[in-house]
Amino acid sequence: MHDYQTVIASAKKFIHDRERFYPSLVMSAVAIGFLVHLIVSGDSAGAYVLWLLAGCMTFFAIRETRPKPWKFDTVFAWGGLAVALAAAFLLPANAGNWALWIGVFALCVYCGGISMGVRLLLPALILCVVVPSSEFLYILLSFPLSKFCALLTVGTLRLFGVVATVDQAVIYIGMNRIAVTAACSGIELLEAMLLLGWLVVHFSHNKLTVRLLHYITLIPIIIFANTLRLTTVILLSFAIGEKAFGNGIHTALGYAVVILSIFLLLGVGKIFRSREGAVK
Repeated sequence: MHDYQTVIASAKKFIHDRERFYPSLVMSAVAIGFLVHLIVSGDSAGAYVLWLLAGCMTFFAIRETRPKPWKFDTVFAWGGLAVALAAAFLLPANAGNWALWIGVFALCVYCGGISMGVRLLLPALILCVVVPSSEFLYILLSFPLSKFCALLTVGTLRLFGVVATVDQAVIYIGMNRIAVTAACSGIELLEAMLLLGWLVVHFSHNKLTVRLLHYITLIPIIIFANTLRLTTVILLSFAIGEKAFGNGIHTALGYAVVILSIFLLLGVGKIFRSREGAVK
């Protein structure tokens, strides 16, 4: 009974906390709207992973942020709303999600202040722009990482005496052509690494800046792990032929990339924590 009353009291306190309650309503409405969109459109599993990532970011941002009212909060909010409306009417129709993102940010600033709006800026971007369009993630991360991985793989192969060249994200070995179509074994695994990496970083540190710096290290870690996977597959193909590119081996090594990336991220986290301890 006591626990039940405690939960009710906490809920009432949260509802009366305007700076946190109303931004949570805004983000919840956006999240539910895009979840319905995903279900109706039958989008890929990777989009649901990104939706979950945005949801986790939103929950902890609202839980941890202590809004600090500023006299220019309203000015920023109305200015953001004006920009969102201008973008909705002036930009092409396919840019409507960007206008929605700015509008959500403006509403969060109006309800919770600029500090709350800034904390919700990234999850709102993921919900409004990235989740509805897998092409955005491909252009932003997957294709550039594929090019880096292809370039590094060719350099690694040359260390083993293999004559190889690269053009964009395509590796040439003799008459053979190997296209690096994604930064890891399927776009869903890239999205899974973004979610798992964020969870590792979030629960490893208390300071937002340290979390951000630690999270950024996930990019070179992904490049290293995937380069190792590509090199292994190509060298293995010299021994067993086309079987090395079969779904079984390719998928198994893809999951190995995820596991290796998370362990490396945990290792980097220890370095960050040791530095934090030294600063204290």
